[in-house]
Amino acid sequence: QTMGILDALFKQGVGGYHRNYDPRVHGFYSPDRNYGCTDTRLLETKVKDLPAWLGRRNYNPIAICQAIGRAYWRYNLRWISPKNIGAPLLAQACFFPMFIWYVVKYDEHAAEAHSKYH
Repeated sequence: QTMGILDALFKQGVGGYHRNYDPRVHGFYSPDRNYGCTDTRLLETKVKDLPAWLGRRNYNPIAICQAIGRAYWRYNLRWISPKNIGAPLLAQACFFPMFIWYVVKYDEHAAEAHSKYH
């Protein structure tokens, strides 16, 4: 029963290469690259073309999971995996707990009004 579920997932494209990936054309497989059709970036899209751009997006749950996976690998290959990590990873490691602590304690500090009495 379990193998049937896994086979169905693999047929849907989970756990495999992108269907447009061709090793002769693209070279080594990179998990952070989108091998699908190229489109204009969101930052390069004009406001009047935004509804058409949003209409071309794929909102399939598998496509959303693939996009999240590409973002994870893009972040991982850029900031976590390099041999010479340097200061940016240390800055991120310091900033993330501070940000979480700020969000957790926001209600306590939101009531404090900073005003002058005179």
